[in-house]
Amino acid sequence: MSGKKKEEWMAHNELLQQAFRNYVSRTKHEKEKAACAIQQELEWGPFLNFVIEHGGFDPNGIIKYGIDSQTLKCIGDIDRIARGEIDYDY
Repeated sequence: MSGKKKEEWMAHNELLQQAFRNYVSRTKHEKEKAACAIQQELEWGPFLNFVIEHGGFDPNGIIKYGIDSQTLKCIGDIDRIARGEIDYDY
């Protein structure tokens, strides 16, 4: 991944990971807000493509249904890509 793409990925990943931390450790009201933030970040083109390519759930369902196990795995993999543990280019 090129420098600019990597910077974009890392910036969006930071927002996604913060929202996910809020989702798993907050009150019901805060979880709802965090679910909206997760959905918004996963709708960013490269993340959306990654989730779809890897069998994740349509992000539009997160607010209503929560996060399925495959999307959860994708969120973890997105973070691993940002840290350079997995190679991925979009």
